[in-house]
Amino acid sequence: MEYRKDIQGLRALAVIFVLVFHINPLWLPGGFIGVDVFFVISGFLVSSIILKKLEAGTFTFTDFYTGRLKRIVPAYYFMLLFTCIAGAMLLIGDNVTTLKRELAHAMLFNSNYVYAQQDSYFGMSVQQDPLLHTWTIAIEMKVYLLLPLLLFWVKRKLLVPVITCVSILLLLYGTYLIEIDNASAQAYYALLVRIPEFCVGVLLALLLKGRGISGRFKTYSGICGLAILFLCAFLFSHETHFPGLAALLPCIGAVLLLLANDGPVHKLLCTKPLEFTGTLSYSLYLWHWPIIAFVRYYYDVNEFPVIQTLLIVVATFAVAWVSYTFVERFFMKKTAAFWYGIIAPGMVLTALYFCMPALNKRILNIPQEYTGPVIGLPSNNSVFVETFGDKSKHPQIFLTGNSHALSMKPYLDYLGRKRHFSFRTLTSYSYPPIEGITRKDALQGGRYVDYIESLPLIPVANKEIENAKIIIIAVNDWDVVPTLCTAIKSTALKLRKDQHLILLTPFPVLDKNPLHVNRSIVKDYDKAQDYKVIYRKPTPWIRQLAATMPNVHLLDLEKNSIFNDAPFYNDTLMYYDKVHLNHYGAEVLAKHTEKQLMDLLDALP
Repeated sequence: MEYRKDIQGLRALAVIFVLVFHINPLWLPGGFIGVDVFFVISGFLVSSIILKKLEAGTFTFTDFYTGRLKRIVPAYYFMLLFTCIAGAMLLIGDNVTTLKRELAHAMLFNSNYVYAQQDSYFGMSVQQDPLLHTWTIAIEMKVYLLLPLLLFWVKRKLLVPVITCVSILLLLYGTYLIEIDNASAQAYYALLVRIPEFCVGVLLALLLKGRGISGRFKTYSGICGLAILFLCAFLFSHETHFPGLAALLPCIGAVLLLLANDGPVHKLLCTKPLEFTGTLSYSLYLWHWPIIAFVRYYYDVNEFPVIQTLLIVVATFAVAWVSYTFVERFFMKKTAAFWYGIIAPGMVLTALYFCMPALNKRILNIPQEYTGPVIGLPSNNSVFVETFGDKSKHPQIFLTGNSHALSMKPYLDYLGRKRHFSFRTLTSYSYPPIEGITRKDALQGGRYVDYIESLPLIPVANKEIENAKIIIIAVNDWDVVPTLCTAIKSTALKLRKDQHLILLTPFPVLDKNPLHVNRSIVKDYDKAQDYKVIYRKPTPWIRQLAATMPNVHLLDLEKNSIFNDAPFYNDTLMYYDKVHLNHYGAEVLAKHTEKQLMDLLDALP
């Protein structure tokens, strides 16, 4: 297919949309549609090339797959290599383990599956993940594997109806996931949901058959296409039900621009700056996100100041130019050498995969108990129940809740060993394993996978609640989902007269991760330690429940002097992130609230 400057300009527009959106979604809330434009372009170009070679009788699967590998893999693997090294140097604690797992999937082009298991593309939890963007490469590679098989084996006269029918069915499937099953995150990364976007480009290539359209329509087509893309970029947001039917709009916009190979918009897309940016678009896409994610992670910020934004943009273009010039172009031209662009970084990546945790430990040397939970992990998000405290004593206490309860296990363990009581525990992420929390609330609150994983724990927790004399429930936010209130009340009403329910108030949270800022367990006075400490008062329904039910009690641990210098106590870090106490912090809290808890326990009949 002949080189088209306007397609490079369209690529530039797509990558600019994505770049702006990733730097600050408020500037361009629908900038994520740039990915959909890329998918349409890929479907159009790749199918055009295959169809032309099929007609000429020169198509071979070996040439096609080799060409795709040369185009994508060397630069991609070099980006992974950089991300792996930077991650080993910058990431802390479990984040290294997470990157290691994601790296393995990224190398095998399976990232879209991994991220479909997470809460949301738009959530803060993924905005510091340096490999998040690899999901699109994973989808492209899978489409490139399937597309030539379809075009080769299906008769030419049947291609349009077959692809149209497949697209409609998959579009309906995506709409079902989003509108009925409420599985937006899964749909966003799903290969089957994204295939129709490629098919739009394929259908365009089949229907055009190398022909153009009339001159006047080219002008209207270009203006309408550009207008649609900008309207989508500014009017779509994280609240838009996307992809689904909404994805058709940017796809149509891209098609109209591909048809407009003349006119004012065509001339705009052919300008040197846009053509140059389009030429770098693949490398720009590869490198912009790791740079943004690592800056976000290191400074623990979501929005960047002006200077930082400019530095990110300059760094992205500089690294992209180097990547394009010395990696992309080199291996595209050197057929014999391109395998080294896959094998060499692949071997280094494999070695780093196994060495990353040890390398990270040598560079940062932060003890594990300060970077995440270390006690009670086997009894978290599994049906296994553990016993802590003075294990020589018969356990009469059961501790449950979400990750907040997990971080309180060292608290009760310390007091149990000191005051000679034991407790059993079972916790889960995000949602406590108790009956009454609805699927609808979990979908709206995010982290739906955590909710699904908590469901098998509920029967086990029910049995523990039945056998315990004292049940302690701890969550980081009592208003996390509306039905949590109903679930707690239901649990309280089922208690026998000789049972008691203790609800722990959440301790203060911070506006940023102190471990990212301080990067040491000892307070570094040379760094800006300006944290906003947020105290969360118990919600009215909690207080009312404790006031009206004689066997429900509220233990307020928030009002304590140890939080006066939060996140530090005696210049030592107490938190492993913004909302959880580390092992040291839990034990400090235990020492300062020992009397408060023991007075409550001793007063229970």
